[in-house]
Amino acid sequence: MATYTFPQYGLQTEKSRLSEPIHRKVLVITHDPVLKTEGNKTVKQYFNWNDSDQLAKQYIEDVRWASFGYANYQVVEHIIVDGYPIKRDGFQYTEHSYLDAWRKRDFHDPDGVDYLALVDEFNMIERVDSGEIDEVWLFGHPYGGYYESIMA
Repeated sequence: MATYTFPQYGLQTEKSRLSEPIHRKVLVITHDPVLKTEGNKTVKQYFNWNDSDQLAKQYIEDVRWASFGYANYQVVEHIIVDGYPIKRDGFQYTEHSYLDAWRKRDFHDPDGVDYLALVDEFNMIERVDSGEIDEVWLFGHPYGGYYESIMA
């Protein structure tokens, strides 16, 4: 019987047990505001946080590996937003308020982002309906208000 192997991981499975692979198109949106008072570094650069491109690439590989090649994602667009997402209650950080909250460890509550505002701002429904994208992955800074995972 034929096998499907992942030699880099020392794994294999019977090819007959695998479904045909699927391919999904992903829109990545990263909120990474520029800190004008900190030499025009982004919050990611200033705080030395993980790079969303690298995180997305590793996630794509992890899912492909874990699914034995069944689930295959491709980032078709990556939008980097120089700004802070709007919270459910309408609050939006500014550079000053975010840095102040970070220093004091006193962040806005409720923390949750307004997902419907993001859906509207980036025309997500229209883009999914047209087949342009299948999924949206959001990356941001701590206390940006994103859940680990959410579906709509």
